[in-house]
Amino acid sequence: TDGKVWHMIATVPSTPSSYAWKVPNDTSSTAMLRITSADGKTIDSSNAVWSISRVILPQIVVLSPNGGEIWATNQTRAITWDAPSVVTSVDISYSFDGGTIWKAIKVGVPSAPGAMSYPWTIPTINTTTTAALIRVANSAIPGNNDISDQPFTIKVVSGGVDDATTGASALRLVGCYPNPLNQQTQIRWQQAHAGAVELRVYRESGMQMANVAIGHREQGDQSYVLDASTLASGTYVYELRVGSSMVHGMMVVVH
Repeated sequence: TDGKVWHMIATVPSTPSSYAWKVPNDTSSTAMLRITSADGKTIDSSNAVWSISRVILPQIVVLSPNGGEIWATNQTRAITWDAPSVVTSVDISYSFDGGTIWKAIKVGVPSAPGAMSYPWTIPTINTTTTAALIRVANSAIPGNNDISDQPFTIKVVSGGVDDATTGASALRLVGCYPNPLNQQTQIRWQQAHAGAVELRVYRESGMQMANVAIGHREQGDQSYVLDASTLASGTYVYELRVGSSMVHGMMVVVH
């Protein structure tokens, strides 16, 4: 304010003679800095006013996965984003714990205006997570980035058998056959306890396509023939629920 009003930044030792200041989010064309001694006497101040302005960073937008998707370990899926022409390359990272820990997928991926994509082979993890996120950052300005709007799911698939996302001891998926399939497939699972079974089918985007009440099933090996004749060709996630336990599998429909 041209030296009329002063705001305290910090009280620091006289040595070393430098201080890292985080510039406030206040624009001004009459900014000045002043250094005073412990007794309040001015040691020095800016010789002239200077400006503080806001820097408008280019907008990066993560398109997918952006929340709600169900992806699987060891599967190759496309990470997509949009960015303006000033962003020529991006760094892509993932988090499996809601953003606490980030790990690099690829640094320096070329970027251009419009929807861009990068094929990501999802790494192996021990436990299915519903807190996965993707971050796409401007390689030149890492703080300029975007993150999935909502978490998505990465489910564990090992040896062709899906691990249960909850209640693994109560429910285990054996798989479906045939897969890929044309008109129908037999889904097989093992129940540790009797209970009502529900089957849900989702597109890879997370959109629910079917919800079937299979009914009460006893403990042991079980199966159900799913009619897929009304499903369009593509990849689907199927989910079996028994009480609080659930497991997920992948199936490919080809007509």
